[in-house]
Amino acid sequence: MSDTEIRVKLGLYTNLRKKKVSTWITDTELDEKIHEICSCMGRIEKRPDGTEALAVPELTSELVKEISECETVAEYREQIREQMSEQKKEQARHEQELYLLEQVIANAEIYLPESVIEENIQIYNNNLNVQLERTGTSFEKYLEENRLNEEEFRVLVRDDTEKMLKIQAVLKEIARKEAFSYDDEELDREIKNMAESGHIVDARLREMLGEKGLKMLGEGILMQKAMNYLTERACQ
Repeated sequence: MSDTEIRVKLGLYTNLRKKKVSTWITDTELDEKIHEICSCMGRIEKRPDGTEALAVPELTSELVKEISECETVAEYREQIREQMSEQKKEQARHEQELYLLEQVIANAEIYLPESVIEENIQIYNNNLNVQLERTGTSFEKYLEENRLNEEEFRVLVRDDTEKMLKIQAVLKEIARKEAFSYDDEELDREIKNMAESGHIVDARLREMLGEKGLKMLGEGILMQKAMNYLTERACQ
């Protein structure tokens, strides 16, 4: 067996504990969000003592009509609450998945070759450098904005890389053990979704992906099926 191959021996991965996550939006959270929105429309005013302060407009029905299609303050507040609720549900779903994956990883025996870790760290660094070049930001500035020194950055990237590789490894192994598969229709659907989000023709995207990209896309479908399997079989 090659030393560049990730090896996984799964432990328990069904009947895992679910995390209790609240998706309720409190009135306080809603008020804070409304204040944040109104603050974006505020203006700087001078106080009698010569200092400056942000004057935040009150949320009135007139302002609501200006910034939305709602007619009343109550209607607008409910709209914002629904938007916040959807965001919180998505965040809760993500937290739930990570919580389940952490249990699977803890129950498994995983061997990550150093060469694979280093290769993925290099890929991360290359992608980061491209992003920084596009925004005209230096690496030093990036570290400063994220309050990191170079050593802390290296440790963080390595930890994140190992976690990502372990997540991918256990999901792929679950997909293999459960004999999950995908068909051309599922692959076409993924390509269509990617093409629409990237505003590109399906055939052109398929050509750009190539055989390797299509294989990775198929692996993504299998990993999502494995994640769904974990979630469906977890316990409260």
